[in-house]
Amino acid sequence: MSLRIDELKSFIAVADEGGFSAAARRLGKAQSVISTHIAGMESELGFKLFERTPAPVMTDVAAELLPSARRVIAEADRFESRATALYRLPHPVLYMGVDMGLEIPLILDIVRNFARDFPDVRLQVENIASSETDWFFKKLDMKMALIFSSRAALDVDEYVLGHAPVCICVSKKHPLADLEHLTLDDLRRYRQIVVAVRDGDAPITSLSDDHWEVDSGVWAMGLVARGIGWTILPRSIVLSQPGVRTQCVLLEPPIELPPERLVLRCKRDEVPKAYVDWWFRSLKKAIDKSLKKV
Repeated sequence: MSLRIDELKSFIAVADEGGFSAAARRLGKAQSVISTHIAGMESELGFKLFERTPAPVMTDVAAELLPSARRVIAEADRFESRATALYRLPHPVLYMGVDMGLEIPLILDIVRNFARDFPDVRLQVENIASSETDWFFKKLDMKMALIFSSRAALDVDEYVLGHAPVCICVSKKHPLADLEHLTLDDLRRYRQIVVAVRDGDAPITSLSDDHWEVDSGVWAMGLVARGIGWTILPRSIVLSQPGVRTQCVLLEPPIELPPERLVLRCKRDEVPKAYVDWWFRSLKKAIDKSLKKV
């Protein structure tokens, strides 16, 4: 079976417009071309797509195939747009985001190696909060992001690089820092600084009714260091903020805290596989080594 893109477009146009003439006008083709496309598809498939009444009526099997045809055309248009964009670029461009809580020297070493292995690629790197990832992907056409995220994303390709242990962090001058045995009731008694991810419908998870919301671990650490509240963060974020870390203390949690996922997210079908594989291998190796120190 060898159906062509033009035939699928004619099939969709006839289904949408309700007639061969209207479909021809929509596609800017002669009606005979549309008729030939439909007849060719029917011959290839072995069944009718439309009953030839004064106004063509789509058959049941055609109605079942229509959504699949739309998906094929959407992907074909996406492929064509992407190929055109790549053709027009003097050099390939990779626009990626990096979670603000990640250790910058570690990322810089990887970027240096990327420049060595892909000298023709122009890299654009931006520090982002995990909550901003969807916005950057949709509004600014960011292609890849390295972030902490507790929730899986369904509309992008996602590669889990590791699971970072989390901790409770407070200022050394906070009342919680003086407690010998921390309890859940103790935590509920004081303000919590929550890193809120607003890229979905998930509710804000907090242990204290009195909580403030920020969009990054760096903000949470800054507020905690000033005694405004306590927070739950990946230990790697806490340890990567030396100026703030000296003012804080890590507490033994009274409950089990699941580790935070560190993931590499890529816009589906828009990042060359060679880039994805390279970043995944390099990041996995560096992060595995980094997490062992935490």
